[in-house]
Amino acid sequence: NKNEKSIVTTTMNSISTHLQTLGSLIHDFISPVQTAKIIGLVLIFKGIYGTLAPNKAAKKYGVRDDVNAGNAKIMRRAFLCMLNVGISTYCLILNDFGVLLPSAVNHLLWIAEALHSLLNDEADTIGPSRSLDLFMLCLSSVIFYISVYYQTYMRLACKIQAVVYIAMGLPIFFFPKGAIKVMKCKETDELTPLFMNTLGVSITSIGALIAALGWGIDYVRSFGYFLVVFSVLFIKKIFFTEELYANVKGIERNMNAYYLDLALHVCPALAILL
Repeated sequence: NKNEKSIVTTTMNSISTHLQTLGSLIHDFISPVQTAKIIGLVLIFKGIYGTLAPNKAAKKYGVRDDVNAGNAKIMRRAFLCMLNVGISTYCLILNDFGVLLPSAVNHLLWIAEALHSLLNDEADTIGPSRSLDLFMLCLSSVIFYISVYYQTYMRLACKIQAVVYIAMGLPIFFFPKGAIKVMKCKETDELTPLFMNTLGVSITSIGALIAALGWGIDYVRSFGYFLVVFSVLFIKKIFFTEELYANVKGIERNMNAYYLDLALHVCPALAILL
């Protein structure tokens, strides 16, 4: 047992030393702050593109035809999460505006998204359920109000929001077909579980970012944790969810797009956290 423990300890020390060396080499080339700035801007453009043109964004990953309205809405919300992260990065790192401005802007976007769905009666046509949109509207409105008027409660609000996001995101990611039923999505097809799985990645990842901020971790390192969580979930999505792609004729996966997305999250995570 002592020999085994010694081998494990030596191995872990060796891995730690090599990682520190790798981190030093990366930081000689680019600092964590510079990395976060660059990827933050990438996420802003990616989020805007996917939010405004979900059909084109889906085709980049190999979807053959235009997606239906229900799938487009799921994709729009997934990319809106990415846009939220990009806006936060811009405000907190590029211009040092503090956490209140990006929180207010991001939740205004979700208030608009929820109101758009409710006012157009999308719960009756494409889904998801009206109760989910009302919950999203209430949560976003409360946190927007706190951001503007009760800043002293912001950290507590982040903690609560993080728990809600992660508690929602993980089941959506691991059980997308069940999530479709629970959320009462109406306009669905064989591609819907794939889009729902992507939404789970986005919600869980942004939940991890908000959790890190809520527990007092600086934004650059919190952004690194976001990238790690996204990367881990995205790796599972690419390589370990074959059942979602089985017998699906509407997509021929563009692996180059998947690998590019993965590299845009894994490499910056290493540059920030090592």
